Amino acid sequence: MPITTFILTESTIKEFSHAPDAKYTNETLARHGFIGATPDKPVIAFPFKLFKIYHQLHRVCPRLSLDALSACLSHVHHVNTFHHIC
Repeated sequence: MPITTFILTESTIKEFSHAPDAKYTNETLARHGFIGATPDKPVIAFPFKLFKIYHQLHRVCPRLSLDALSACLSHVHHVNTFHHIC
């Protein structure tokens, strides 16, 4: 299953082989050190180490939010973001 992965400075399309005993795609991704952007049928995944980096940044600057990280990744990778009214 090809999935676009986003790391801090690069994005690549990685091919993940689905584990036969995994019920969900995110189980397979987790075994490879990634988490999908959506619970069902993710097309984008992020490495766990990205969230370790975020955790350390947030410890130093508690005002840094996941929205800020998302905006940063969007700008670095030239991806348009969609803002939804809640």
